[in-house]
Amino acid sequence: MVLLSSIWFPNYRNDLIGVGIALFIGSYVSKSWEEDFLVEVFDDGGSLRFQLGEVRMSANLAEIQAVEFRDGGDGKDIVYVALSLATPFGRGIEFFPEPVYVFDWNTKLWFADLQRRVLEAKTSACRTME
Repeated sequence: MVLLSSIWFPNYRNDLIGVGIALFIGSYVSKSWEEDFLVEVFDDGGSLRFQLGEVRMSANLAEIQAVEFRDGGDGKDIVYVALSLATPFGRGIEFFPEPVYVFDWNTKLWFADLQRRVLEAKTSACRTME
């Protein structure tokens, strides 16, 4: 928008272009800093493993309260995991699932499988408590 306004105000063209470039660089830097704070999530079958730098923890699927999938539409699907216990990363963790297989990866199928496994783990945990 700033760059377009330089067309309408030719006397301020250099200043407006400079402001536009500074805004672009600032937004890029803030986005790259935001990416550094992402927790890596690994699906180990019976548990999910979370890692951020040197901090690592694992949560059994029975300890997960809920999982939620949000379709980003442009490949930026988001999965939200709500845990029953407090962790170093908080009780709720959002992540962007990344493809494991190059040619055969469908996030929705993986999420449906994760949802099924969480439900089975909760059901079997309830049965063992009875």
